[in-house]
Amino acid sequence: MTRQIFVKVDQCTVNFPVDDKPFETVKKIVRDLRLEDILGDDSKVKPLNHYDEAIGFYNGQIKIMWSSKSTSQGVMLYFTSTGLRAWQDIGRLQNIRMDWPKFIAYLSDKSAHFTRLDVAVDVLDYPFGVENLFKNLQEQKVLILDAIGRIRKSDSQKFFGENQRITGFTVGSRSSNCFLRVYNKKVEQSRDNAPYIDLARTCKTWTRFEGEFKHDKAKAIIPDLVKNKIDNKIFSQKLVGYLVNQWSFVDHSKELISIWQDLKDNAKGAEKIPPLEPKLNNRLISLLKWFLTGGAGGVFYRISQLFGEVGRNDFLEFMF
Repeated sequence: MTRQIFVKVDQCTVNFPVDDKPFETVKKIVRDLRLEDILGDDSKVKPLNHYDEAIGFYNGQIKIMWSSKSTSQGVMLYFTSTGLRAWQDIGRLQNIRMDWPKFIAYLSDKSAHFTRLDVAVDVLDYPFGVENLFKNLQEQKVLILDAIGRIRKSDSQKFFGENQRITGFTVGSRSSNCFLRVYNKKVEQSRDNAPYIDLARTCKTWTRFEGEFKHDKAKAIIPDLVKNKIDNKIFSQKLVGYLVNQWSFVDHSKELISIWQDLKDNAKGAEKIPPLEPKLNNRLISLLKWFLTGGAGGVFYRISQLFGEVGRNDFLEFMF
């Protein structure tokens, strides 16, 4: 086989705001996304996190969750990788299309945001595998940099395996905004009844790079995609850009290794997830008020009064 790169969203969760009655929002989501038309009737399923009510589709691979006691948590739409693929593929067979640009436009229109989005990039038949990458990381022939070019220390990398073989590793903390998994997809898909066992048997190597974006990182994705007026091609490029600009695999000279350079080229200039634009919520307003009236702002004002503009500037230069 020739070298190939595939990119997709592996799983995601979306939060919808609720004005009054959560279940009314749930019914609108089911109707708008044609979930019953595509996947059949819903069933009661176990909710996740702090929600106390949930319905599910496709054996619980898709869940819609809400709180019966509060609207502040919103309504959560949860797709596993399997559920997401079933909704889109079965819908396509029924001539009900909900591709990513259309889905993103819908979410933006509803003022929804991602709370988690996993970007999966599969690299097939490149002349290296996870074991080789692990060996080079251990020998520091390959380094991992974060989004601002700092070397990720070895204690941020956790390796795992089976049958005395390294099959993957992670970078960072699961609770952070960004978490990277790198693993041998060929081993996973070579198991009996795996959905892509034929592909796993024909390729020589199959490595997955999977970026898990949560919290503010996930929340900033929809505004960024809407701003860039995506189509399906640009959407794929943006996903790769989110991954390869959050982490970089480089050699000891801090030059990108060949696979990372190929992925960068595949992104076609797409950049990392931008910072979430700040909004004036009540907490931020109270902090600004404190700064200006009782906090550091008052100190700066007093120094300026006592020592003049030169003294104030000297003080600021000393502090910062």
